[in-house]
This record gives sequence, structure tokens and C-alpha cells, in this order.
Amino acid sequence: MSVELLFILNSLWHSEIYAMFGFLFFVFLVVLVVSAETSIVVTYVKLINEDHRWWWYAFFSPGSVGLYVFLYSLLYLFMNQTLDGMNLLSDIIVMSYMGVISVLLSVMIGSIGFLASFCFVNVIFSGLRVD
Repeated sequence: MSVELLFILNSLWHSEIYAMFGFLFFVFLVVLVVSAETSIVVTYVKLINEDHRWWWYAFFSPGSVGLYVFLYSLLYLFMNQTLDGMNLLSDIIVMSYMGVISVLLSVMIGSIGFLASFCFVNVIFSGLRVD
């Protein structure tokens, strides 16, 4: 994912043309599947330990991808040689855009993880009979 993120950041901030949309879609699908599976595993572990507060863990465990994207964009900003000539205002604008993108990505992937965990909990408790 980091190589794909590098290509996206280069096309976003250096006005390069990004032409690998098929590969980006495949990486996006893999991220969605892995985040749903991670959320289900975290929820299962929480339920095994008899912790009923699985809701936020199911959201934040896959939603941490947004934190990774933001930290990677910080690294990209400070390590990229061509962006060194930018002034403080440009750095603030880049970080605010990347902050918004990271929060939106975190909410989107966290929601997918939560919905996957919610469906998992519904499936495992639908077979439970209380007499």
C-alpha cells in the first residue's frame, strides 16, 4: 500500500498523471477485505473475553489506516526533496488537505469494519436459542 500511496501523493502534489486506476481499485478492494477481516477478528477476541464493548474496537482497528496515511504523508512532506522549497503556509495547506483525506479514509474504512463486525455478531448470535 505504501508504494501505491507514494504514486498517489506524487500525482497529487507534483501534477503528475496517475494512470494505474485498475491496480488502485484492486489495492482498494484488498484494503477493504483485510480491514473487514481484521475487525471481525478483533470483535471475536473481545467477545471471547466476554467484553461487550466491541463497537468502538470494531471501528477503530481498521480505521487506524487513516492514521497510517497521515503519518506517511508527513514523512512524504519532510523527506521529499522537491517540496523543501515550500514555505510554512504551503506546508500547512498540504497537511490540512492530507488531514481531511486521512479522516475521511479512516471513517470510511472504519465503517466498513464496523459493518462487517456487526454482521458477524448478528450471524453468530442468530443461532443462539434462549429457552
